Amino acid sequence: MKIELRSQGLAIPESLKAHISRRMQHALQSFHDRIQWVRIALRDVNGPRGGADKECQVHLRIRGSSDLIVHDREVDAHTAFDRAAGRVVFALQRQLGRRRQVQRGVRGLELLPA
Repeated sequence: MKIELRSQGLAIPESLKAHISRRMQHALQSFHDRIQWVRIALRDVNGPRGGADKECQVHLRIRGSSDLIVHDREVDAHTAFDRAAGRVVFALQRQLGRRRQVQRGVRGLELLPA
């Protein structure tokens, strides 16, 4: 699983980069064989005006399934990432769980004679 970090209008300190890498590796370790790559984009929406303007987008490319994209916006980039990371794990579990239910339903079909 490849983790890519991008930023736009925002300087990302090394401590935050290390936190992002650790958190994503830990959060997605049980799904590592299903995920091709993770792209995390952090950006400052309002620039120097302040407010809840740090946005984090987590984009997962999942083998055999559709991509998963989660956004979050907070006052600081660290909090925005933490919230998005938590939500992406929940969304991934839900998406893969739905897929298993559909696959089970297809296998359980029987053709009955007319």
